[in-house]
Amino acid sequence: LSEAGIQLATLVCNHRFIHDFERWRSRQRSPVSVRLIDNGVASADQRHGSVGDLNLALETLDLRDDFWVLHGDNFFTFSLRPAMHAFQQRGNTLVIYDVVSMERARRAGQVACNASGRIIGFAEKPMHPKSTWVSVGIYAFRADILSHVQRYVATGRPTDRSGDFLEWLHTQTPLYAFHVPPEQGAWLDIGTPDDYRRAKAI
Repeated sequence: LSEAGIQLATLVCNHRFIHDFERWRSRQRSPVSVRLIDNGVASADQRHGSVGDLNLALETLDLRDDFWVLHGDNFFTFSLRPAMHAFQQRGNTLVIYDVVSMERARRAGQVACNASGRIIGFAEKPMHPKSTWVSVGIYAFRADILSHVQRYVATGRPTDRSGDFLEWLHTQTPLYAFHVPPEQGAWLDIGTPDDYRRAKAI
């Protein structure tokens, strides 16, 4: 984040582990300052989902600036600077990564783009992906996306998966894809023990 010029990050944490995150933050020696937001959730059946937590963060911060969203289970080694440049040039940007494997592509969001890179289709965890390029939970948004998040949540749509939100959002406002090939760095969703072990080995 620091390399891309980001100086402040906000981490939404569940209530059950908030003290662990506070201890972690107290040990950090990073140029990026970290704020914590306790979402009040003590068990899995109470969770707000990724979109619900995003909405909580945006409203708590009263955000009026452009912002990035990064899923907490992301591990990546590629630079965000090229994606930052693309965002500054075109607007709302989703980072897309080639996972190479169709099996891995089934576990992520599938993006379809036109010739200019604008997203014209989005499918969350499709059974039959058309390519191995997937959305990896790294998004750069203009400030006005806040109103779209609020409207999405207010309609009662699912808030558990950000892919459901993106599938709706691309029909409401322009979104663009920024492609990162594997040779520019690694990416893993460390939501499983096996992937976590793989990340630790990199």
